[in-house]
Amino acid sequence: MKPTFKLKDLIQQGESAIAATSTLIGQGMVAVDCSGVESLTEEQITQLFSGIPDSWDFVELAEVFDTNTFSDTLAQQFNEYCDRRHGRNDLTPSPSPEKRREQKALDIFKLRDEVIGDYRTYIESFLEIRDRRVAEFVQQELDKGYLWRDPLIQINPAYKRGADINALVKEGILHSECKKYFPGFHFYYHQEQAFRCAKQNEPYVVTTGTGSGKSLSYVVPILNDLIQNPQLQGIRAILVYPMNALINSQEEEINKFLAKYKEKSGKDSPIRVARYTGQENLSQKSDIQNNPPHILLTNYVMLELMLSRVHEEKFIKSPILKYLVLDELHTYRGRQGADVAMVIRKLRQISNNAKQGNNLPLLCIGTSATMSTEGDRASRKTTVAQVASKLFGVEVKPDNIIDETLEPAITRANPTVPELTEALKNGLPPEEQQTPEAFKGHPLSKWIEMNLGLDEENGHLVRRTPIALSVGSEELAKFTGIDVKTCSETLKQMFFWSSRIDEGLPFRLHQFISQGGSVYATLESKEKRYLTLEGQYKTTGDRLLFPLVFCRECGQDYYVVRYNTDKNEIAPLLPTAIDNDSDEDIEEGYVTLDEPDFWSDDDLDSLPDNWFKETKRY
Repeated sequence: MKPTFKLKDLIQQGESAIAATSTLIGQGMVAVDCSGVESLTEEQITQLFSGIPDSWDFVELAEVFDTNTFSDTLAQQFNEYCDRRHGRNDLTPSPSPEKRREQKALDIFKLRDEVIGDYRTYIESFLEIRDRRVAEFVQQELDKGYLWRDPLIQINPAYKRGADINALVKEGILHSECKKYFPGFHFYYHQEQAFRCAKQNEPYVVTTGTGSGKSLSYVVPILNDLIQNPQLQGIRAILVYPMNALINSQEEEINKFLAKYKEKSGKDSPIRVARYTGQENLSQKSDIQNNPPHILLTNYVMLELMLSRVHEEKFIKSPILKYLVLDELHTYRGRQGADVAMVIRKLRQISNNAKQGNNLPLLCIGTSATMSTEGDRASRKTTVAQVASKLFGVEVKPDNIIDETLEPAITRANPTVPELTEALKNGLPPEEQQTPEAFKGHPLSKWIEMNLGLDEENGHLVRRTPIALSVGSEELAKFTGIDVKTCSETLKQMFFWSSRIDEGLPFRLHQFISQGGSVYATLESKEKRYLTLEGQYKTTGDRLLFPLVFCRECGQDYYVVRYNTDKNEIAPLLPTAIDNDSDEDIEEGYVTLDEPDFWSDDDLDSLPDNWFKETKRY
């Protein structure tokens, strides 16, 4: 195993140490960890590359440098240095290792089949069924995919762009210093809407999909507020998350923006961020309590504890506390939602008292995935507004429920039937011709987006409900008259093409897998008994369905029953404890159909002792 050098330590030791290590790097004898290094000076990067062969590009460097430890700036510096070495201009930059890996796209459909195949092998390893009819029935159901339906395909939509950082600064929505935290940012339209709500000090909820930048909808306004009020000391915002993993991730993201400020201004950001989840050691807790940050990331359990702990009252009694953010709002439901609603009301009361009438009400902000799917867009907004208002204890206007605004990623016109038919007959172009431009102009790209990805609702684009590839293939076949198999294979190839380029149609496969259940059968002869995998109590003719269990040694099936000794009746043993009958006349056990030579005296020694009852012989 190669020894690993930390670039941060080498920098502290000086340029001579960097140059000496460069020789070892060029010989492939060491690995380099770049953690903690935001960027390099021109002299440092020159020394670092001094012993590295000129033929090395970013891919070869990635074999030595741990690219997972690269900051965005450092990765860009490496790219630019490689470009200069190889005489590339800005129009043909070298791809990063991640881009190189993306060029060989993963066959997600093949991977799915392999996963399902492994799961089926695992399930079948437990199956030992003696009755041929039952065994064939189970195999038929597995062949139909009873435990694993066809995967659903979901197209990740393109979000409508809003104003960029320069336009928002010019308009006065954001402070000019925000350019140093968010350089070159072009925000989505729903993010811009959130900024405007925050500017008006009105509570709002952002309900958009994964990857839509929901966190920026509150991080940007909070940082903007702190920039505008540099004199503030203490907690300005409390960000509440349902899981500590989200807190850790969000802290890293916010710190990236603070690092951007340092990169642009050459000095540390005055804004401080800290997490307070209960996992910190005593020293860390004391430091946060004695010197509270501007932005505190926590969970709802810790938030409730802050309300009763004297040593944490600084957090909730901060006279400058303005923002309360609840991430993943949809998780607060039922009794937990009621508990959190009470905590918020207590926090608002304590916070308002601490402000001593400075007219700074707590601004409540929520983010969530889809919270309502019933009715039209207006009714969905109204429903979410009602839920958010109950949770926060303040009015959230339906107009301040910010949903996603989508736009087509493929801008060409909708294809005609002849265009689609010809595209299916001719097949896709060779791989070397499968460029982003060719993809965007292909008839099937537009058909996929508008039939698998987007739908129109009263002039507003919305996501389509995900469907299986087989269903989409059947729709395309019906539309064009081409056979389903050709349509299915061509659609798969279109998805492969999309995954190899940056400007395609990103998609996901949703695969739902059920755990194995019971086989249910009526109490009849083996040739006549009705079989099903659906958990039912009765079938046609009021015939009872009994769960079957199978001997692990021989595969013999047994009915699982409850026997009423008083009435001499048997009934199915329910799989859950919903029949907590403590009647002493009820016994639980197994029943099997009587068969010739079923029991052999040779098997008696292997039976449990409690299967035998001694009776008095006469």
